[in-house]
Amino acid sequence: MLSPTAFWKSLQGWAERNWPLLSALGYALAFAVMLGGIALAAYTAGFGGPVLSLAFGGLVIWLVKLYARGVRAMQRLIDRLHPADANDDAAPGALPGWASVVYILIGLALAYWVGAHEDVYTYAALELFVGWAAGQNVLEYYFAHQNNPAAPSAFAIIDEALDRLVEPHRPLLRTINTALGSAALSGSVALHAGNSGFARVAALSYTGSDAAATQVAIALLCGTIAILFTRLYIAITLGAQQALIDPWRYVRPEPPSRDIERWPLFLFAAIGIALFLTMSFIGQEEAADSSTFLVKSESFKLEIGTLGLLALFVGWGCGGYVVLRHFWAKSRARAERAHVRA
Repeated sequence: MLSPTAFWKSLQGWAERNWPLLSALGYALAFAVMLGGIALAAYTAGFGGPVLSLAFGGLVIWLVKLYARGVRAMQRLIDRLHPADANDDAAPGALPGWASVVYILIGLALAYWVGAHEDVYTYAALELFVGWAAGQNVLEYYFAHQNNPAAPSAFAIIDEALDRLVEPHRPLLRTINTALGSAALSGSVALHAGNSGFARVAALSYTGSDAAATQVAIALLCGTIAILFTRLYIAITLGAQQALIDPWRYVRPEPPSRDIERWPLFLFAAIGIALFLTMSFIGQEEAADSSTFLVKSESFKLEIGTLGLLALFVGWGCGGYVVLRHFWAKSRARAERAHVRA
């Protein structure tokens, strides 16, 4: 049995060997805590719904990044006016103490401002303080990365570690990823069809009945059609890519890249937004979600519920990207095999 001293030394050795990954995981956790704390504080204080609160948290992280740039510029000015002594033992690239103090004071002022509204917002002030405290590590990360832009980012280090971990199981994980993406894409369309009232309107129009089973069947049919449409969409866009773009881009005999181009992704996103808006417009009188995103004009009012927005971004956006990437690479590989046989 290992003694406590030997165990501690082995643990220290393991931590030293894996310190880049552990440091990257710590920074990633700081980003998550800051985003969650700020978003939860905004939601608790009533500044907006879940989506708007998450967007507000992302905005605060971006402002911290800008603050790190300002600190770097100000520190260069201070060093020019008051050069550091040769005996200065400050770590190179470390965040200046004055910048940390200013950051902490800003956080305390924000927490006091939120807590001063009403007693019910006390939890919001605490959540803001926790998120802002984690943001200290975010600030240090941004400042250090700006002093050494060539260093790999924390997320790149984590991505490389995950690649090494999943490499032996990549075929299985790729299959699971595609299956989950297909389920998210199909489920998002089906969920929005039912939640927006589109399924009920379609059931009344084509069957004359608004029974729950009929609505569920129509919603599932919409999800299935979304997958079939994605396959057809890949066939059309890949055909256009091969006929109009590849002959000009690949002038040498090397095989085209199997990575999906950007323009099909942007077009697919625009189609998804138009589809979800149209479904909401058709079934807007039957919308089940009371928290809505409004698009107003003089002639009509269009509403998408919070659940619909999440379905659009998570299902159609993330799940659709996975499905498109899979079908695009598969079609490219099939075209390459046909070209070789010819």
